[in-house]
Amino acid sequence: MADHIDSCYLLIVKFSLNEPPTCHPYFVDLLDCLDFATFDSGPGQMMLKEREFYPAMGNGFHQQRNVTLAEKIEALFRLLENGEQRLFRNRASALERFRRLIEEYRQGPDHLVNQESLHLIP
Repeated sequence: MADHIDSCYLLIVKFSLNEPPTCHPYFVDLLDCLDFATFDSGPGQMMLKEREFYPAMGNGFHQQRNVTLAEKIEALFRLLENGEQRLFRNRASALERFRRLIEEYRQGPDHLVNQESLHLIP
């Protein structure tokens, strides 16, 4: 296994439509501020938690420049693991919901398909 990972740089220009309009540029390596990231295993996508990111940046948050590669990998794995667990819970919940619907259907009256009103057969 190689002992390196690619960086994930973000260049964000956030505009505020105040009077007068303002813009705030941010250039960050997401791997240096993983506290503001989340991972969604459904699409397999890492995302920035913007509601937490911008206030922290406005309050003078500085990227953790001395985080080791091993610490970044551990943090990335925790994000992956958390995303997988949430996906599993969500899928289990959806499956249970469908189970209940199918059971309600099974408990109902006989289900006959009657397509006579469609006049498919002359």
